[in-house]
Amino acid sequence: MHNHHCNRPITNLVYPVPVQGVVCTQHGGLNIRVSPNGAVMTTVPRGTSLTIMSPVQDGWVQVFHNGQSGWASAQFLCICDGQTGPEIPQPPIVIPPPPIVTPVPPIGIIPPPVVMPVPPIGVLPPVCQCPPPVTPVPPIGIVPPIFPPVTPVPPIGIVPPLPPANCGKMPTMACMATVQTQGSNLNMRETPSMDAQVVANLPNGSRILILGDEGDWWYVFAFNRFGYVSKQYVSVS
Repeated sequence: MHNHHCNRPITNLVYPVPVQGVVCTQHGGLNIRVSPNGAVMTTVPRGTSLTIMSPVQDGWVQVFHNGQSGWASAQFLCICDGQTGPEIPQPPIVIPPPPIVTPVPPIGIIPPPVVMPVPPIGVLPPVCQCPPPVTPVPPIGIVPPIFPPVTPVPPIGIVPPLPPANCGKMPTMACMATVQTQGSNLNMRETPSMDAQVVANLPNGSRILILGDEGDWWYVFAFNRFGYVSKQYVSVS
């Protein structure tokens, strides 16, 4: 009499074939079929010894009993301890990680607007360093327009100086006069001489103030300057 226990299901075992097995149903017998899930050939009661002819194939094994070969469900067959090898290792259960969900703002909620930076109150933004203004210069050959005649008025508080002692007889009082040329400017000179330096150009029609008499010259004040002009180009008022 042996001490082996024939109650180990063959589903997860490694065993040699052929091997002796035992029907180990909980209630009732075990159906022997002509093929896996095929028609039932016969039914053997619980505890019946039979020969297992193949490894487990999709939950079924080929068996031999009473001169007949058929197929039986492996979950209802057991093998004695001494006839089995180590249990077949089962692959570990891998739990897939949860899917990555991209957060979506709720419907109807608008993200806050982008706020542009504003300089503090009282702080002015930098000003462009513009070049200094350039005084326009008329092109060569173009004469600038002549300003309308302006009556010269001595500045307030300034008394025109008297002419030199050798300038001749002085008029009793100053009088106004007008420059009369053919349209050109009248030269006002530093002394009563055609060779003297020109101190101003008086446009035709300019009003001047006569201050003294020097032969063919008038000593005048015009355009904030003192000088001498030829009498032939001056009309005394």
